[in-house]
This record gives sequence, structure tokens and C-alpha cells, in this order.
Amino acid sequence: MEKFDFALSIGEKRFIGEKGFEEMKKSGIKGIELSFGDYTDFDYKAVKALSDNCGIEIWSLHLPFMPFEEIDISFSNKAKRESTVKMLTGIMERAFDIGIDRFVIHASGEPVLPDVRSERLKCSMDSLFVLSEFAKKANSAVAVENLPRTCLGNCSDEINLLTGVNDNLTVCFDTNHLFKQTHTEFVGSLKKKIGTVHISDYDFEKERHWLPKVGKVDWQEIVGLLNGAGYVGPWLYEVSFLQKTADAEKHLVFSDFAENYRELKLK
Repeated sequence: MEKFDFALSIGEKRFIGEKGFEEMKKSGIKGIELSFGDYTDFDYKAVKALSDNCGIEIWSLHLPFMPFEEIDISFSNKAKRESTVKMLTGIMERAFDIGIDRFVIHASGEPVLPDVRSERLKCSMDSLFVLSEFAKKANSAVAVENLPRTCLGNCSDEINLLTGVNDNLTVCFDTNHLFKQTHTEFVGSLKKKIGTVHISDYDFEKERHWLPKVGKVDWQEIVGLLNGAGYVGPWLYEVSFLQKTADAEKHLVFSDFAENYRELKLK
């Protein structure tokens, strides 16, 4: 994919059939991220065939992260942590077979209490090292996403710490998850490249996953930051299809994303 190509994170399996891909193609979507909580019965080859037929690239796969009590690469309990890593590598291995080479991961669930934060960071780093080495064997990379609230990776210091354990780790920059730093402070402090993005808007009070221009994010600033950081990937929306604001509630369709993309005048 080319820089700032129109892309979308897909988290509902109703969109990955023949009809869904055709609708995405008509809307001008160039690439997608697969983002499902469970890949147990996922037909990778069928989805790959549909994406190829429509000329839509599978840019990335978001590894599962919920429920927090069952899936967490930062579990202090070694057996539970290793079980999570084993499950994730199983997903990655099947994804390798259809050419997926980019995986987005959460460094933890939540809450992460202050008295165990250092230990949980170390546990997460251990898991990230294993996962990034596993990906490296298939010429693939793992992108660690910045997260909100008490999650690990809620600021650039922690993202730098987490991604510093392996040269095969990059950053997934989520524009909707920063509460401890401004976007400029966060991106300016990164020591690793931004490998992919999650684009959505918010009000700086809670994560909202709104379409850009609904909230308070300065999108000219974001474009400038990505250009300055040397980002060359797609403009990948991670937006809730059910948009709830104080004023209205709307169910989005692909054409809403296409219109927003045109309004931003990225290309």
C-alpha cells in the first residue's frame, strides 16, 4: 500500500463476505486490518481470496486482547502468560500462510495497579520479545499500540520501554488513546518507527472512536506529525460503526468513511 491510502479496521465478521468486500471496493477502500476477538473458526484462505479478487490488501491483523482476565501478555502468572503467547503465535502462524506480515498487539489489559506496574511491564516485555522473534522468522513485525487509562503503554516512556526489547517491534499510533501526553509530545518522544496507525477522533476525556472532525483532534497536526516521523503506511481508520455523541447517534456505512477521507484531502 502507498502512503496515506484509505484503509479500515474491520471488527465485524459480517463485513468479510463477498458482499462486504464488494462494498468496500466501491467505497475506494484500499486495505483493511482484521480485528477480531476470536480467530478459532476464521477462514483465512477464503478471506484472502476475496481480498485479492477485490484488490484490497490485508494490511494487518489485530491480535485478540479480551477478555482481560483470559488474554494478557503481561500476566504475572507465568503459565497464564505463556498460554496467551501460545494462542497468539498460533493465530500469527495461520496468518503467515496468507501473507499477513504485520500484527498489532496490546501490551496489557486493565486495570494495572501502581504497585504491580513494574512487574507487569517486565512480563509484557518478555512476551513481546518472544512474539517479535516469532514474527521475525516469517519476515513479519509486531506493532505495540499505545493504550489509554491504566493499561501498559499509556505514554511514550512506556512504549519506548516495551518496544526496546527487540528490533522487530514497531509502534501502532492510536490517535484516540492519549491522555497523559499531547500527540506532539508522544510522537516526538518515540524512539521506534510508527509501523501502522489507528485513526479516530475523541474529546480528550474518554476514548470515543469517532470519525475525524467529530472530536477535538487537530488533523493537520496529525498529518504533520506522521510526515515528520517518516510514516509511509495507510490512513487506517479504527472507528466505531455506531457513532454516539452527545447530540446524535448514527450507524456508519462505508460511504461515510469515504466521504470523511475525501474531506481530509490526504492525497
